[in-house]
Amino acid sequence: MPARPKPPLRIGLKYCGGCKPAYDRVALVEAIRSRLGEKVQFLPADSGDLFMILAVQGCSAACADLSPFKGQPVWTITSPQEAEPFIEYIRCLIS
Repeated sequence: MPARPKPPLRIGLKYCGGCKPAYDRVALVEAIRSRLGEKVQFLPADSGDLFMILAVQGCSAACADLSPFKGQPVWTITSPQEAEPFIEYIRCLIS
């Protein structure tokens, strides 16, 4: 991962197509956003100057095309349980 950035940390969001979601992806991102606070900005994945991409996949197939982000750090979440390590990682960066 890149060096520790200064807040606000800019994270691009990439959602899957939602063909078979096993959970509410948007609600999960809102919960993550709430827990991380104002030191983090979630933006469209095609925004410039991003620290990383958060790929929110609705199921374990994780079939969303991430090829446009080649060379960028990408963290993939396929279930609500996978959000916790992401939150902890980001908290470490912004603390």
